[in-house]
Amino acid sequence: MNQTPWNIPFIRGLVGDKLTGWNDLVARIAPYQLSDGRDNFTWELHRYGNFAVSSMYQ
Repeated sequence: MNQTPWNIPFIRGLVGDKLTGWNDLVARIAPYQLSDGRDNFTWELHRYGNFAVSSMYQ
């Protein structure tokens, strides 16, 4: 994503509305800088000492 234009291969060509949608998406996300840091997922234990996957989404 550090290249302009982005070097992203697609299986099918982007034409018409799909190309317009892609260009709109690129314009919306281009100002954001991704970090090289790692994402961490954590689960909180419930009061009984067990966990649920739904707690990760919260």
